[in-house]
Amino acid sequence: MMAWRLEQRGGRDSLDVLFDGRALLDAIESSLAVLVVFAVTVAVLSCLRPSTRPGQ
Repeated sequence: MMAWRLEQRGGRDSLDVLFDGRALLDAIESSLAVLVVFAVTVAVLSCLRPSTRPGQ
């Protein structure tokens, strides 16, 4: 996700974007937001899943 965001900000051939602090921080923030959404989704789904116990 972060590599995709960096490519969107600077283009495929622009290595300068890797050293531009703001673009890197933006990519990290957007990737972190996606990671948080995935983590919350997994937590909610694991709470909603019926528990299975061995032997029942």
